[in-house]
Amino acid sequence: MSALDEQMSSLMGDEPFCDLCSHTTVRNGSCYKCLNCGNSQGCS
Repeated sequence: MSALDEQMSSLMGDEPFCDLCSHTTVRNGSCYKCLNCGNSQGCS
């Protein structure tokens, strides 16, 4: 496993897929930010 793969797997957990482009999201505070399109979701 490459260093990037290890880092990405540590970021992923219960994160949903982006509701706009279906790409992976990462936690960004209390929200989730898409790594592909930059969409934020889950913010209140």
